Amino acid sequence: MRFNLLKKTGAAAMAAAMVLNASAFSSSVVTAADAVKYEFEDGVITGTGSVKDDPDASGGKYFYLESNDDTVTLTVNADSTGMYKIVIRYNAAFGNKIQNLYVNGVDQGQISFTSKTWAEVDCGAVKLNKGENEIMIKSSWGWTNFDYLTVAPAELAPITASQTSPCDASATAETCSLMSYLASVYGNNIISGQQEIYSNGPHGLELEFEYLKDLTGHYPAIRGFDYGNFCCPAYGSDDGSTDRVIDWVKNRNGIATASFHLNVPTDFSSYTIGSKIDWAQTTYSEKTDFSPLKAATEGTKENEYYMQALTTLAAEFKKLEAEGVPVIWRPLHEAEGSGGETGSWFWWGREGSEAYKKLWIYTYKTMTEKFDCHNLIWEWNSYNYGTSADWYPGDEYVDIIGYDKYSCTDWSTGSPVLNHNDSPVSATFYGIMEKYNSKK
Repeated sequence: MRFNLLKKTGAAAMAAAMVLNASAFSSSVVTAADAVKYEFEDGVITGTGSVKDDPDASGGKYFYLESNDDTVTLTVNADSTGMYKIVIRYNAAFGNKIQNLYVNGVDQGQISFTSKTWAEVDCGAVKLNKGENEIMIKSSWGWTNFDYLTVAPAELAPITASQTSPCDASATAETCSLMSYLASVYGNNIISGQQEIYSNGPHGLELEFEYLKDLTGHYPAIRGFDYGNFCCPAYGSDDGSTDRVIDWVKNRNGIATASFHLNVPTDFSSYTIGSKIDWAQTTYSEKTDFSPLKAATEGTKENEYYMQALTTLAAEFKKLEAEGVPVIWRPLHEAEGSGGETGSWFWWGREGSEAYKKLWIYTYKTMTEKFDCHNLIWEWNSYNYGTSADWYPGDEYVDIIGYDKYSCTDWSTGSPVLNHNDSPVSATFYGIMEKYNSKK
């Protein structure tokens, strides 16, 4: 077993005396009554990162996480198994950077480092086992300086939400009933779900659902759909999503959720409204000149295009409403992308948070006020970055706040490698809950 020497300060340091000899290195268990500090420059380092001097850093030194292959690992101690708060002192001298947090080899999600001067970031609460635990920072973007981290027992807020009625005052009885059920489960149980593959997938739409039923004896409670291709006026055609939603809810007693990967022309400035785009379409921000701000502005070509999509979409939602079917509606997701104002992956976030919020609110008002679609539970997608709340449309336009977890794919080799990871990313969960004041 490999051990590394760690500096510790604070009230518990006296309990962490270490003895070094020629053959072994051992340490007593740290009593975690108060925050205990661990210096990154004393961690186990891999990659091109290096220890550097700075009189403003704790102990006069810090670790520079340079490239996307770098890691730094600290061994920390806990006197009992439980939840612990992790705080990191850092500076992102080269601008906002995102890195990955691992605890005992399990990916706990990403942390955003935004300050260009030395500052602390609260990484939330993670589960530590009694005795030694490994906390690793694994580079995603690199180019970040790390001074120290502290560990202290976490005082977790109760998992509650103060706003559990639909923000749409005219929501249908079925929608209110579903929202009430979700609120009753929140903080107590987990509802399983599965997204269906796109309609022309290699194995068909039912393969994953039948696999899960054969394996467990049950279908998942929630089935995910996507109205992106179907409702794209220039690209899609009816893929039967509405019929499948009705069947899932009414015949299989399930819950439906739907996303909206709406395609736009890659060269929208040259596009003629009403023409087909075939493969010359995208959802990605860097591949199109489509403006989300103009999409929310009447009288523009972008708005005409977007309204065609919403008109098609509303007709489908009205069919569902007539059948008494509510939908957890998740449009314009993952808007912030990799963080800040310029990290969006999708076209709806490519002009920053203010334009995005206008588009969300425009979409909400169009669907509820213009088209009278009142069978929707509006789910907004957040991250746990320091800038994430800048993208929040507002309590009056959001019912549920969600997070997209991609920690099963390891890209460190340059190619995707899938690893099982059922971590609850508790640091992210509690961070988002606190960020929006436990309302949703």
